[in-house]
This record gives sequence, structure tokens and C-alpha cells, in this order.
Amino acid sequence: ISYCTKCKTFYIWQDSFLLSLGYLQFESFVAATMRSNVKGNYFSFPDGDMRVLIDTPCPEIVFVFNETEWNDFADALSESTYMSEIYQMLSK
Repeated sequence: ISYCTKCKTFYIWQDSFLLSLGYLQFESFVAATMRSNVKGNYFSFPDGDMRVLIDTPCPEIVFVFNETEWNDFADALSESTYMSEIYQMLSK
């Protein structure tokens, strides 16, 4: 997850997808993602691995993570939220 201070856009990179969100969109995405029932969203895929499905603001795009990837992503969301609060304070 990266943030461009010039264009004030958050970028969420996942494999070959790039999701770009403004501040309010990012805030809403993080809130919805973190309060979702992740444990209930794990599904068995044809390769036998269990993966969690995470909706994005674009209904045609759904992020898919295994447990380790999900934990890393959740940590990155938390860190990005913290940093966005710092950016907001510095821009005032």
C-alpha cells in the first residue's frame, strides 16, 4: 500500500492489480474490510488451498488472500491508516 502526497491517492497493489482510492474511499475500504467476518469468508479453491475473499469498491474485482497474505495485508492496512492520520495532521 502506498500513498502519493502529490495526488493524495492511496494505491493498493496486489499481484497484477492496482486499486487507487482517495482519502475517504480508502478510509471506508479499510473500515469495511477490517470489520468484515474474515474467518467466515475463507473458501476452498480448486487447488485445495483455503483463501479469503475481500470485496473492493469495484464489485468486479475481489482480492484473494491465503491466511499469511491476509495477515500481512491487514497489518499493511493498519499501518497505512496510521500514516494517513499523520499525513492529515501535517497537511493542516
